[in-house]
Amino acid sequence: MSGGGSSAPATATDPTKIISIVLSGGTLPFGNVGGAYSTALSGWVSGGVAPYTWAVVSGSLPGGLSLDSSAGVISGTPTAAGASSFQIKVTDSTGASSTAMFQLTVTPVLITFTASPNPIISSTGAGMTTLTWNAPGYTQLVILVGSPTGNPMTGTLGSSGSEPTGDWVTDGLQFFLVDLTTNSAIANVTVHVSCPSCAPPPQPTLTANPNPIIVVRGSLVGTTTLTWNAPGYSNLVIHVNSPTGTALTGSLPSSGSTPTGNWVTNGMQFFLVDANSGTSLASVTVTVNPFLAMMTKLTDVAAGCSPPIPTTTFLTTDAVGYAWFAVDNAAAGDLPQVVWYSPGGVLYSTVPFNPVTAAGAYCFSDRLQIAGAAPATMPGAWQAVIKWNGSPMVSLPFTISSGN
Repeated sequence: MSGGGSSAPATATDPTKIISIVLSGGTLPFGNVGGAYSTALSGWVSGGVAPYTWAVVSGSLPGGLSLDSSAGVISGTPTAAGASSFQIKVTDSTGASSTAMFQLTVTPVLITFTASPNPIISSTGAGMTTLTWNAPGYTQLVILVGSPTGNPMTGTLGSSGSEPTGDWVTDGLQFFLVDLTTNSAIANVTVHVSCPSCAPPPQPTLTANPNPIIVVRGSLVGTTTLTWNAPGYSNLVIHVNSPTGTALTGSLPSSGSTPTGNWVTNGMQFFLVDANSGTSLASVTVTVNPFLAMMTKLTDVAAGCSPPIPTTTFLTTDAVGYAWFAVDNAAAGDLPQVVWYSPGGVLYSTVPFNPVTAAGAYCFSDRLQIAGAAPATMPGAWQAVIKWNGSPMVSLPFTISSGN
């Protein structure tokens, strides 16, 4: 068995690359006019390789506040009341980046809303804390869970006091102090849960199978199935070519699979996006690999991978027959293989090639000894099945006939 020969190699790509850094947007702790303010954004980012660089890329911070580009801390003294929305971009030391929208409200009076303990130390990932508030001048308050319009944790409250939660608080859960006379949030607090014995949550993933897609040379498109897993997310969308590109799907649950149509082109990207925040959680790049195969009597792989003269008929007196095949977009590590079947579909022999060492276009040939070997005594319908990374790609039927 022999294999080899190549044209100019291409640049290797990772077809299952996953975005390694995710910034989750949301509502930041409220500030007060004239009061010192400081909040770190490090708790809103996961993945990536430190150090990080931070920047405001759209919108603006409330007056009097600034973002430390190295520390990722928003600090200062707010100068005016109001609500601000802005987009933050975080970039890690490898150049990977993620963006997300944040909201920050500055209130005109000094309002406090705290949780103790915070963080909660738990062995289960959930626990209890006590919420304490002081909002001079507000006499009809309520504490809502998760969002300013979330489920109420309490009945009507006065301007100050404390309330314990149940033993159900999970990491990152937010509580909002809402003025019932205007139905607007005037303060919020995010509670964290530290669980030293808990395994870290799995990172969102998006994969494609098959990848690469093997198509007959001359075809430029194919189909694949996208599979995702994003624990904790319940409103996902898959977009094509960019996180804001055409939506392939409607709203998706935290995990599942969906097929594409027969229109996927080489290098096409798919992005798994949290529809609530617009954050890209994971991505995959799909390779379409044009493939050509034939039986031939050639004696070696042709220079430059030019297709040889095909044949499907061999004689028992022919020295050898070759299964020849070419792949346009092989990736490093891909494993080609030819499996030979004698008449009646009986396995005759198989030996895999060595893995591809670098990305590029390659051609291969695998030799079947005929004359002077067992195939010369086994005339009839034979078959060579070409596999790529263990999956059958094409079947090449041929005949060995008695004669000279």
